[in-house]
Amino acid sequence: MFKILHRYIASSVLSSAAAAIVFIGFIFGAVNLLKDVLVYLLDGRIPFGLFLKLCWDMAQYVGTYAVPIGMLIGVLLVLGRMSADNEITAMRTSGRSILQIARPILVIALFGVVAELGINFYLMPKSRVSYHVELEKALRHSAANFFVPRTFMREIPGAVIFFDKKDGQTYQNLWVWLLDNQQRATYIYHAASAVIEFDLDREILRVLPFEGNIEARAAADPETRSGHNNILQMGGTEQAVEIPLGDFLGRRGFRQKLNWLTLPQLLERRTELAHDPKATDIDRLKLTLTIHNKLTFSLGVFSFALIAIPLGIRTQRKESSANIGIAMLLVVVYYVMSVAVGWLDKRPDLHPEILIWLPNAVFIGAGLILLRRVERT
Repeated sequence: MFKILHRYIASSVLSSAAAAIVFIGFIFGAVNLLKDVLVYLLDGRIPFGLFLKLCWDMAQYVGTYAVPIGMLIGVLLVLGRMSADNEITAMRTSGRSILQIARPILVIALFGVVAELGINFYLMPKSRVSYHVELEKALRHSAANFFVPRTFMREIPGAVIFFDKKDGQTYQNLWVWLLDNQQRATYIYHAASAVIEFDLDREILRVLPFEGNIEARAAADPETRSGHNNILQMGGTEQAVEIPLGDFLGRRGFRQKLNWLTLPQLLERRTELAHDPKATDIDRLKLTLTIHNKLTFSLGVFSFALIAIPLGIRTQRKESSANIGIAMLLVVVYYVMSVAVGWLDKRPDLHPEILIWLPNAVFIGAGLILLRRVERT
């Protein structure tokens, strides 16, 4: 009988937690993908296959947050429903203690801690680096696909480009307007035929005209024709026009954060700092705080599950909205405490690497106190 109850509780919590993890992960992932990728997908700068790869990388990244929150919501939903239906009362009447009823939930939470350790120290760092590398590579090598015939292209900062048709790198009836800070044309290039090359290393667009002309306008007042210089003929590689591409190629050489390092990389970095005479106490503290932060986030799965057990039983609410509201309040409290400690990363005298464990200590302590009170009622 006891094993049947354990299987019933475990399966209910697992299914609810899994659904919550998927939902939370979808929300977090969708927000990030909309911000980073959607525009490039719609304009054709990244293929759909790569988009799916980026979605998979994003799913591993948001797992850091989705697993603890999903566990919290899953436990609250299941125990809130069971308590409202008097199932918890029936179990206790048959002689089962709260700790015995909660045992399968605590076991699942411990497995969740192990899974979260794997996500935080291995999957998340690798996926985050892969996400940025693949996105940057795609944007830099698909720049030419963004050029559409008979369309004014305004995406390159400080320039407008128009052409009738293209054959490979050769563009027919090419017009280039270079703009000042007030979006006024200071130079106008026109070529009957020209070759456009992308120098990805220098992040420039090079126009090689075969036959064309250039109109240089007065920088002070480019809109007054009397101040324009003469129109000059141009042609040949020696008169190539170079246009800085700026942010058009996307962010280059992203700065890898400490949080994006795997456990072996973090340990290697710690050894380097220990033998580096130029390393400061703040540098060492930031690395130590990163490792402890990953550990505390992993333990957060157990902390959330432990405090959710008595809260779910005492609230006795079937409504998903009520339990989700409680979960969100707890999540906000937990992460506000964690972020507040993270702000102390330049204060080694306050030992933030120890204070970062405070949210878990508070939640575990509160969970044990509430469990004891529930047991007595």
